[in-house]
Amino acid sequence: MEVATEQILIARAEELRRGNKPLFEDPLYSGDEYFIFKFGQVIYAILINHIVEVIDFMPLIPMPTAASHFLGIMQWRGEIVCIVDIRNNLEIVHDEPNSEQVKWVICDTGNFLCGILVNEVIEKITIHQKDILNLNNSLMLQRFVNSGLKWQNRIVGILEIPSLLQQPEFLMG
Repeated sequence: MEVATEQILIARAEELRRGNKPLFEDPLYSGDEYFIFKFGQVIYAILINHIVEVIDFMPLIPMPTAASHFLGIMQWRGEIVCIVDIRNNLEIVHDEPNSEQVKWVICDTGNFLCGILVNEVIEKITIHQKDILNLNNSLMLQRFVNSGLKWQNRIVGILEIPSLLQQPEFLMG
């Protein structure tokens, strides 16, 4: 091993031991990707790692005895996926969505797949981790939004999809 490389590795190991941030940025890391969505009139971001697929609106099989936030079920790639409306959990006032813009976002909670209704997909963006804002002490704090990002001169909350979709009201027995 070259002396310069060894010195860099020793210095980095010491920084890690002390719990400090890296001395340099990983040149291969360009940031994390997020989708920006519109829920009613409110805009949120979702880390793309939680999203399996975004699909166009399609009719659902209704579930007449289910709670009102269960919109129905659909067959997706050979699996039955429940589609839920999370806008009430986010305290978003909403009107009837325009079916031309509505999308079903199939999400992976780590334990199961679940689809959510979004009124509109705005765009996919890449944000570096250092640009993520901690919102724990902000007025924007909700049970499912702990961080945010800057997008078009505003702060957009990042939805914690696994925590949200694993709430008891979304789990079907």
